[in-house]
Amino acid sequence: MSLPTSKFRVRLGFVLRLLLIPVLFLVTLYGVLLALQTYSAWEAARALDKLQRLQLGDPAAAFTAAVSGWRSDRDEYYWLQPIIWRADWDGWLYNHISPRTAEWVRHLSVLLELRFWRLQASPRFENGRITYVSTTLLVFNREESVGGGWELMSSVPERYLRATPGLNMPSFVAWFHITSNPGGYGYRVIVTPRSSPGDVNARQIKCTCLLPFRHCRTPLELLPNLSPLLEKQNLVMRH
Repeated sequence: MSLPTSKFRVRLGFVLRLLLIPVLFLVTLYGVLLALQTYSAWEAARALDKLQRLQLGDPAAAFTAAVSGWRSDRDEYYWLQPIIWRADWDGWLYNHISPRTAEWVRHLSVLLELRFWRLQASPRFENGRITYVSTTLLVFNREESVGGGWELMSSVPERYLRATPGLNMPSFVAWFHITSNPGGYGYRVIVTPRSSPGDVNARQIKCTCLLPFRHCRTPLELLPNLSPLLEKQNLVMRH
């Protein structure tokens, strides 16, 4: 067999360069998306740090500053999600193409470590002062979603105290179900002015779970300091 001619080698090199352009574009695009996902996780961590510093009686402006840049619904419900999901393009696919296409894109995004998550916060004010704050983080994994959150209020609601007869608990852990697809479950920590520093620390959310290639598959991974409060409450933990 004769060696390829010089003209053939030139054409082959040209074709290979043409093929290399879209590959380099996709690799660069993927790198940018991973960087945006990482930046979004940092945004969530910074916002949670501000929210966790709030105390009952603080000015309403302190809450507003903590959720600056979030989307809101009538200034009663605020949420933050990764930058690449803020255009709601998966919702557009669901409504204008097909639900199956939207689900396929969501599964692909999880495989590419571009998972969807949603950080939510709701306040209550009285006379310009904070009387209640609720925060929830939902992370949508491939097989099961996980959630973690906390509520800051003046006292544990009676409906929760009835679940622990004989215990006048200053803090409480409530289990909640995630009904989206994929479904899952999570824990919400209720803290009050009577809560101990350890109980308050139980609401710490691990935002590294939001980084690419860093998975938290259970709520106890999302809330790494929760176990002591669960044991104190004698709540059966799911694994």
